[in-house]
Amino acid sequence: MVALVVFLPFILAAGFVFSSTLKLVAVLALSASVTGLALAQLWLSNTLGSRTARGFLRVSAVAVIAGMVLAAATNWGTPSAKTGF
Repeated sequence: MVALVVFLPFILAAGFVFSSTLKLVAVLALSASVTGLALAQLWLSNTLGSRTARGFLRVSAVAVIAGMVLAAATNWGTPSAKTGF
């Protein structure tokens, strides 16, 4: 899953240049892989002894999940729009 997070941004960049379908697939795959890592972080937060650390880790995981849902939803709504500068 970490390899996907490392290499999918390059495919996403190619999608911006070449194909809106490639961009959509890359955004959805990247969002899913980052969400998976955030869910693993959320699950592993139970192993921490400190309540404060557990709370901060959970808040950060939920924030990442929310951001990835919004990123996927935004790109799903405008897959063929020409964006960029």
